[in-house]
Amino acid sequence: VPEKYQMVILLNPMAQLVTGYRRLLLEGGIPSGNQILLVAGCSLISLGLGLLVFFRLKKGFADRL
Repeated sequence: VPEKYQMVILLNPMAQLVTGYRRLLLEGGIPSGNQILLVAGCSLISLGLGLLVFFRLKKGFADRL
């Protein structure tokens, strides 16, 4: 990936997760604290948004599936 697009890719939470696993499995090191916090934060935000949507659509949820 060209250097000018590296920052855009690092904004993707999955890129941080994959980079952390790569460091852990291939390089034998632990992911940085920033990576862990970013992935955990994105996970909590996704959980919160998912719960919000679910509870708002709970009445007709079975009909929508």
